[in-house]
Amino acid sequence: MSVLADLRHGTRILRRRPSVTLVAVGSLAVGIGVGTGLFSVADALFVRPLAVVQPDRLVDVFTISPSGFVEPLSWPEARAVAAQAPSPKAAGRRALDG
Repeated sequence: MSVLADLRHGTRILRRRPSVTLVAVGSLAVGIGVGTGLFSVADALFVRPLAVVQPDRLVDVFTISPSGFVEPLSWPEARAVAAQAPSPKAAGRRALDG
């Protein structure tokens, strides 16, 4: 069979059962969308460099609760740490939504 004959046969089968065609096209659309989304997230998190001049100098400041859990600083605690820093560069903070 030629490619053209295969395409005609496939089209004929898909026209006979529109529900199967809809499910197949929908599955392809969802699969392509999820794959693209996952790639975009992985690219942003793991491939692209951080948007800072010297990322090797970044630190994470946190507290350890009495039960031993690592917890982020509250906004007042972060401001207190920044006030004690020797320079504005040493007191760099990231904005947190929430």
